[in-house]
Parts: sequence; C-alpha cells; structure tokens
Amino acid sequence: MISTLLIDDEEKSCLILNKLLEKNCPDIHVIGYAHDLDTAVSLIREKQPQLVFLDVEMEGENGFDILRQFHPVPF
Repeated sequence: MISTLLIDDEEKSCLILNKLLEKNCPDIHVIGYAHDLDTAVSLIREKQPQLVFLDVEMEGENGFDILRQFHPVPF
C-alpha cells in the first residue's frame, strides 16, 4: 500500500480524487486530507505519507509554499 495525502482547498476535489483512486488504484491508500497550508504541513509531518497529491493554486496560498517547508521533500 502507498500511503497518500490529498491536499486541495476544494473539499469536493479531494472527494472526487479519492473515489477515482479507490476505483482505479487499489495500491493507493488515502490517509488524510488537507484544505490549507498549515493543515497540510502538519499532516505531512505527522503521517509521513509516501505520496502527496498537491493542488498548486489554493485560495490565498500556493502549493509550492507547502513544498518549501520540507528540505528534502520526504515524499
């Protein structure tokens, strides 16, 4: 199983992606969602996912801001 986080400021987008992954990628296990930068960084540190689906443009934030919090990127 590949532990995965979904990060998107639109909750509906996370739910749709989760359904697509469940249907088409049985080796991917979604372990959490984040809808803002602070929650995303906390979840990544806490859960240590192998894979992160990251929305680039989030309201008032940029997905790359999340990546800048990690050196090196652990996923």
